[in-house]
Amino acid sequence: MTTSVLGTGLALVVLGSTIAAIYVVSRRPFIGLGVIVAGMAVHNFVLMLLLNLQTPGPLVRVVQGWKELVLAALVALAVVRLLRARTRGERWRWIPTDWMAIAFTGILLVYLALPSSVLGGDTNLLQKLIAFRVDALIPLLYFLGRVFARPVERDLSVTAWLIVGAGAFVGAFVFRADRTLA
Repeated sequence: MTTSVLGTGLALVVLGSTIAAIYVVSRRPFIGLGVIVAGMAVHNFVLMLLLNLQTPGPLVRVVQGWKELVLAALVALAVVRLLRARTRGERWRWIPTDWMAIAFTGILLVYLALPSSVLGGDTNLLQKLIAFRVDALIPLLYFLGRVFARPVERDLSVTAWLIVGAGAFVGAFVFRADRTLA
């Protein structure tokens, strides 16, 4: 029972952190890219901890949605920024990497639309949708990075520290767990 209460408390902290992250992202979107990268580094560790603490399943599922909430906020901000730029008469400057990201997205869409039997597999639609969701993050994050590509120096520094800090945090626990198992 105590572990369940601890897990619930941790889940509430994560949810509170997600709300705080969305607030920061709404004011300084470039930092949101760092929040996504750093958060994904910590994501599996926190989920395993929540499961180990016997946190109620529905609460674990809600915590799993943190990245979708942050990504939705970033996408909304990017759309607003692009629409404002368009009304000011600014045009998007296409670069070769943009076309590579579009081609990759096209390949993902073709894979999603093709029957699995064409490729000699037996995946169902749900499995393909999950794979699409994971792989589509690559071009999505790329285009978000392009939209928010001109950060102020402070945002760049905060983002770098978020990523390095998350990596150090997870690395410390992985190293400790590795030493414990040896």
